[in-house]
Amino acid sequence: MRKFQVSVDYYHISISNAVGSLSLTDILPRCFNSDGISNPTFSAANIYCQQIVRDRNTGTSSRP
Repeated sequence: MRKFQVSVDYYHISISNAVGSLSLTDILPRCFNSDGISNPTFSAANIYCQQIVRDRNTGTSSRP
């Protein structure tokens, strides 16, 4: 006697308002609008540009 078994799994996962972080190598190009949509006006008030902080002594950039 043979038994026939079927199992079907389906998942539809949608994530909104997720929390994440970007590295400086992701932020800097977006501040300078390298993708064409992140900062089209090249504004220093852009959310990506606001994440860049320069050390007054060395001039190197870092994240706050």
